[in-house]
Amino acid sequence: APATAPTTVPTAPTALQANVISLYSNAYTAVTGTDYPSFGSSTVLTPQVIAGNDVLKFSNFNYNGVTFPAQNLSSFNNLHIDVWSATAATIELKLVSISPTTKEQSIFRAVSAGVWTSIDVDLSLYTVPDKTKIEQMVLALNPAGATVYIDNLYFSKTGGSAPPAVTAPTTAPTAPTALPANVIALYSNAYTPVTGTDYPSFGSSTVLTPQVIAANDVLKFSNFNYNGVTFPAQNLSTFTKLHIDVWSATATTIELKLVSLAPTTKEQSVFRPVAAGVWTSIDVDLSLYTVPDKSKIEQMVLANNPVGGTVYVDNLYFWK
Repeated sequence: APATAPTTVPTAPTALQANVISLYSNAYTAVTGTDYPSFGSSTVLTPQVIAGNDVLKFSNFNYNGVTFPAQNLSSFNNLHIDVWSATAATIELKLVSISPTTKEQSIFRAVSAGVWTSIDVDLSLYTVPDKTKIEQMVLALNPAGATVYIDNLYFSKTGGSAPPAVTAPTTAPTAPTALPANVIALYSNAYTPVTGTDYPSFGSSTVLTPQVIAANDVLKFSNFNYNGVTFPAQNLSTFTKLHIDVWSATATTIELKLVSLAPTTKEQSVFRPVAAGVWTSIDVDLSLYTVPDKSKIEQMVLANNPVGGTVYVDNLYFWK
């Protein structure tokens, strides 16, 4: 069936913060006082987190406002927005200056179905509003009624250079909150891990290096292909979730394989997306693992797709 919501994030912006006026984006500091009034439309706005990234979900999307303190865009040359819709549509991007009289103008852009559409509009196309004091946008959809996801709404100008690539996390993932009595931990500062847990490479190209980031222990997997996690057999029959926190400089997919070895090897993988440049908190329902014997799990295999790159891992545990 066609996807009804995105499972990945749009490409991360690269414009310098100094060259951006941001209304909505994890990549930049937004203008203080930005709001999203419905202006009486049928649209329902619900903030969402997808693959560790904040987005705006507009259900039954007709039109919706974006209001903010007046901004001088006279030296800016681009309006950017990332849009996801399950069905092809056209998005209307209206800029409005209000004082001394309301002046507004719309530009229309196509949105592809089922993928993030990255839209850049040359601000020189907006000839009617006073670009020295833009204080409102109106977003509208044609045809009306679909569900639309929006991210990275900002104005930018040329100049400077792209920010340096972020190749490692500088913060720790969110601390776990599960009770220790309800956890079997393999790796986490928050819990006592299973005695005898090890991380064999199983002959892969992966290089494992323990790191300390923001006073927190993490595992760094360089040239990450696959890597094992071995431990004395654990009975997971009463546990409900597998948790792992993952950081990668480039968006990727992590494979989480559970293995029971005795009397015969039974293994099964679940795949989850990883957002680029942020800690992605992953919880996998253990009921998805129907092949291994969950009463005696004694091995995991972590794998990276695409192969290569550097991946950081923390808070690897089972919980109920």
